[in-house]
Amino acid sequence: TLLAADSKVLLDLGTGGVIRRIRLKPGQLSSEMMDAIWIKLLVDDDEDVAAHVPLSVFFGGYEQAPMTKARGLPCGYDGSRLYFYFPMPFWKRMRIELENRGSEELAMDYEIGYCDENPYSPERTGTLRIQHNPSTEVRQGEPDFAHLQVKGSGHIVGTTANLAGSIEGNFRTYIDGMKTPSTETTGGEDYFCHAFGIREDLQTPFHGGIVKTIVG
Repeated sequence: TLLAADSKVLLDLGTGGVIRRIRLKPGQLSSEMMDAIWIKLLVDDDEDVAAHVPLSVFFGGYEQAPMTKARGLPCGYDGSRLYFYFPMPFWKRMRIELENRGSEELAMDYEIGYCDENPYSPERTGTLRIQHNPSTEVRQGEPDFAHLQVKGSGHIVGTTANLAGSIEGNFRTYIDGMKTPSTETTGGEDYFCHAFGIREDLQTPFHGGIVKTIVG
C-alpha cells in the first residue's frame, strides 16, 4: 500500500543485470490516480535519473489518458495489469521507486522480472531513458518547441502525446545537426500513422490512438 505523499522502493539491486518486465495491478486505474503515482528509475552511477514520470506516461499513455485503452506491444494495459517489456540493462545498480503525489492511498500488486546477469557490453549499449514534457500550450503563430533534444548516439523507441486542440502542427525530426528534417508530418496525427484525426479504434502493436479526435 502506497500512502498519500509517501514513496516506496520496489527494487534495489547492487549488481549487474537486465530488467525484463515490470507489471503493476493497482486497486484502481483512474486517470487521476495514474497521474498522481510517479515511478523513478536510477541506473548505475548516472547522476540523471533514467525515468521520473507518472505511471500513465511510463506505461504508454499520457496525463489524463484512459489507460484501459493503452494496448501497445512493449507497454500498456492487458485488461488486468499495466505492463512494461522494454529490456533495461544495468551494470552496477538498478533502483526502482514509486512516489504518491496524490491525497489518497493506493494498494497494488507488482511484479518485476529481471536477469541477474547482463550479457550487454556497456561500450555498445545505452540506458533506456524516458523524458516527460508537462503540458505545453502553443498558440498559432508562436515559435516551435522541442519534444526531445539530446546529444549522443542512440535510438528513439517510442513517443506518446496528448494532442489537445488543433493538431495541425507538424512533427519534425532533425538528426546530427541537419538543417532540414529527416521526417516531417503534415499534422500531429500523421506522426502516429493516422489520418484526418486520431481514431481510438486503430490500435496496433506499435502505433495507435487512445482517445478519438474529430476534425471538422
